[in-house]
Amino acid sequence: MPEPARIDGMDENSPEGAAAAATYFLSLYPYIYATGDLTAWDEMSGEDCVYCASVRDNVVAIHADGGWSDPWQAEIVLNSCAVDLADSNRYVVTTSVSTPAYVGYSGVPVAPSSIPADQSTARVQVYWKDGRWIVEEGEVQ
Repeated sequence: MPEPARIDGMDENSPEGAAAAATYFLSLYPYIYATGDLTAWDEMSGEDCVYCASVRDNVVAIHADGGWSDPWQAEIVLNSCAVDLADSNRYVVTTSVSTPAYVGYSGVPVAPSSIPADQSTARVQVYWKDGRWIVEEGEVQ
């Protein structure tokens, strides 16, 4: 599975840049589960981002046991992008995420499990720091 392409404008300090960066970050989710390559995920993850660390730990555990997920593409639709009134470098981006059914493999011996299609809302808080967007928090409902 190829790494998702960076989204035009995601390197700009603007509401559009914040939305693009959050969307790109969410698009990495299927990629990291399929490949175990956490390079781009780690580059965007803030030090104190509990969501980022939780996803990372899960991916590491699955791949350490020889597991992976079949590649899939999530459809990510922007719902809103709200600036933090106390700090104009922080935005909360809310999206709708549609995930098709796919197969994940985990355990020793590796066993397949069907993951059903899902529709969720993802909220990502990004902060502009040192010329790039950093994910401070994430939440999927």
